This record gives sequence, structure tokens and C-alpha cells, in this order.
Amino acid sequence: MKYIVYAAMLIPLGWGMVSIGTFPPFGTGTFGAMGSSFLVNLAVLYASPLWGVALFYLYDFAMAILGRNSPFMTEFYGELKTELMNASLGSVSLAALFFLMPSTYRLSNIDVAGAGLPFFISAVTGTVQCRKLKVAGNTLPARIVAFMTVVQLVIYGVGGYALLYVLSEKATPSQSLWIQLTFVCAALVFYFGTKQLRFFFDRERMELSPVLVRLFEQLPASPGIYRDMQRGSEIWNREVRKAKALMRREARAKSKHKRK
Repeated sequence: MKYIVYAAMLIPLGWGMVSIGTFPPFGTGTFGAMGSSFLVNLAVLYASPLWGVALFYLYDFAMAILGRNSPFMTEFYGELKTELMNASLGSVSLAALFFLMPSTYRLSNIDVAGAGLPFFISAVTGTVQCRKLKVAGNTLPARIVAFMTVVQLVIYGVGGYALLYVLSEKATPSQSLWIQLTFVCAALVFYFGTKQLRFFFDRERMELSPVLVRLFEQLPASPGIYRDMQRGSEIWNREVRKAKALMRREARAKSKHKRK
């Protein structure tokens, strides 16, 4: 599995630099017409890892559906199973219609990117709704919700701008496919991330996937960040339990005071 992870990280980066970027000495793309070569290269550099993150989520989801994940993560992904299945069937149906058209199929149709659109919209609306969630009586700070929403909207806007370039039929097939697949991966990353955040807040508990912990342990280049995040989640859970216990004590004290 670790070799698949490396491939998911390196192939999109190399593909993007060669087909889209102008990164010397590899870049031969013509996408620079959309902006400066520096900004295009920067976009490719930061967008490519989304392929790997999307793969992590999909692998974690598959392990949960197969019953090889923790009960907590299995419950989380179980809530998304129907929604993901419906979206997947819709995407396959749309792709089939494009392929069955009498005219020659062209990648400028952006039907691939269309598969990610529902996930992007769900992520943005879900993030906005996070401002209403509470953990131990405390809501998520509005500035954090606003920041996450702005980040998603900016990436959504950049993705839309890139898709307009594809629709203009100026992009090569290689450029078009890279842009569309990256758009889908970004949509999946934000979708899973937002759903996971809401699930943690609803359950007032945080847990990192043991499947991904084991996967990261197999990667020699992994700096142990995921393991550190796991320890951080344990600290967060402990603080939440303390806050909830304090709330219960205060509620009992108020109840006794009223009876007097």
C-alpha cells in the first residue's frame, strides 16, 4: 500500500508540472496563459497532494465498509455510505451518457469534474453549519468557521476558473484530465474533512483512524505527524470530558439551590 501512496503523491505532481506548469526544466505546458508561471507552478505544487489525501480517505472508507476499521470510524463512514453510493452512481450515469453520445467524446466536456461538484457544495454548506455545533457547551469560534469557509470558496473559485479554461477547449487532453481529477480530489478531501468535523462535534469525541495510523507507520518518510495528532485527539477528548463533568456539577448545584 505504501507504494500506492507514493505513486499517488508523485505522479500528480510530475504530471501537473509537465502538462500544466512551466517548471524548468520539466515544464512544457501552455497553461501559463491563465497567469504567471510562478502562480501556476504554485497551484500545481499545492494541489497535487490532494490526490494523496483523497486516497487516504477513500482507503479508510473502504476499510470501514469491510469491517476492518474501528467501531467509531465505521459508524462515521456508515453514515456517509448511502450518500457516497448515490453520488457515485450519478457520476457513472453521467459519464456513460457522454460516452454514448453520437459525437466524439472530448475531455473538454468536464463531466469528470462534475462528479466532484456535489461534494464541494456539501463541504461548503456543511462548514457554514458548523458554527451551530457545540462541544461541552462551547461553539466553534466564528473566525475558524469563516476561515475554513473562505479557504474552500477560494479553492472552489480557482477550480471553477480552471474548468472554464477546459471548457474553452484551449487545454490539451492531458491538462484537462489533470485539472478535472484534481478538482474531484479537492472536493472529496473537503467533503470528508467537513463531515468528520461535524461527526466529532456531534459525538463530542475525536478519534483518528487506526487504519491510517498503521499506514503512516509504514511510510519511512512520515515524520510521525499523524501519531502526534492522535495524542492531540486524546488530550482533546480528556479536556471535553472534564468540561462536561464540570457542567454536570454546576447543573446539580443549581438544581439543589433551586430546591432550597
